[in-house]
Amino acid sequence: MNRQTNPVQKSAMAEKTQGSYFPGSLELVLTAALIGLLTGLSAIALRWLIVNIRTLSYSTPSNFIASIYPFHFILILTIGGLLNGLIIQFITSEVKGGGIPEILEAVAIDNGHIPPIVSFAKILATGICLGTGGSAGSFGPIAHIGASIGSSIGQLFKLNTQRIRTLVACGVAGGIASTMNTPIAGAVFAIEIILDNISSVNFSAVVITSVIASTISHQFMGNAALIPIPAFSSPAAFELLFFALLGILAAVFATGFSRIRYLVDDWFSHTHIPQFLVPAIGGVLVGTIGMLTMKLNGFPRIFGVGYESIVEIFSTGMAFRVSIILLLLKMMTTALTVGTGNSGGVFAPSLFMGAMLGQCFGILINLTFPETSSPPGVYAVVGMAAFFSGAVRAPITSILIILEITGNYNLILPLMLTTVSSSLISKWISEDTIYTAKMTRKGIDLKKERLSAREE
Repeated sequence: MNRQTNPVQKSAMAEKTQGSYFPGSLELVLTAALIGLLTGLSAIALRWLIVNIRTLSYSTPSNFIASIYPFHFILILTIGGLLNGLIIQFITSEVKGGGIPEILEAVAIDNGHIPPIVSFAKILATGICLGTGGSAGSFGPIAHIGASIGSSIGQLFKLNTQRIRTLVACGVAGGIASTMNTPIAGAVFAIEIILDNISSVNFSAVVITSVIASTISHQFMGNAALIPIPAFSSPAAFELLFFALLGILAAVFATGFSRIRYLVDDWFSHTHIPQFLVPAIGGVLVGTIGMLTMKLNGFPRIFGVGYESIVEIFSTGMAFRVSIILLLLKMMTTALTVGTGNSGGVFAPSLFMGAMLGQCFGILINLTFPETSSPPGVYAVVGMAAFFSGAVRAPITSILIILEITGNYNLILPLMLTTVSSSLISKWISEDTIYTAKMTRKGIDLKKERLSAREE
């Protein structure tokens, strides 16, 4: 009588027999540790490149650049976009956009295989995009860089498909942990979004990578909270209703942002403009908006990541009119940056937009209940998590990442309620997230592909 082996046993047997140079547990520790080291160093290299390109572009301008102020904003972003276009054309097209959709596709249908060249090209393209002022973030790109490192190591050691997929997730966790100073959220994001599969093997691997990458990053970039905020006290119980409403609002704006981002992508994909010039056109448009709109210390607020404007909410406060304008401008400029193919992510812009939305909502609540409601800054913190959760539908990651980057744990209840309500409303509005919509447009059913991958 033949005994059938269940899928879990098959997976375990495959990991022991297919191409491993070491016993399973030792192999896991060694490869995860190596990925942690390399992603930590890659995050340092990316940040160094962004800082130095920005310094070269804006802090030490030539006489010609100084003479055409403020039109130099357009020129610099156009050059950045053109360089991104050339990287896309002549090195690899996988550097376009944020990188998370490409990771999902690689894990679901390409057996976790990502070309090694992606890690180098993505560092270069993202450094140029953000250094010259592109309205985007480094969360998605560093995740893509880490994923490429993990995939390359798996292929180098001739590991089986399931192990390569796990190492891709390790790279994602390490990249996020080292860049955002969020080791817990990095590990959870890799499990919740990339693998969509919790197992002791997966979790152990991503934790090892996340810890090592974060440790490497701390040695060079310190351990301070990414966005320092005051020690807000816990809101009153009656305010939870307001936070639920904020979650609904965040879902509406987040899904709207996703649609605008892909409208830009779709429009430029169907034009007759040479594709290597499209990122430069995005640079022209974003540079023009930056030139004409609000600035902080002479630098357009909607350029780059925008953490300085977020911190301003908590340090000196921000007027309602300024916050709502920045929210709408950031939606537009990020869609133009990423939608035209420049290499940048949507996580940091989501924090920016969520903070502005929360600030506006908090001001209105304060006007209505001046004596009993929490400061607008509290709503801004929670708004960051709610917007990101509405965009990617990852409430656990959203909660953890805001707790880690702010260092404030007094807002856990409103964070939980707001992110969950935002995620639920977002799913009701649209079946796709900002990460899965790209695959749907290609005719790829992510859920079906994931089920097929688990059955292998």
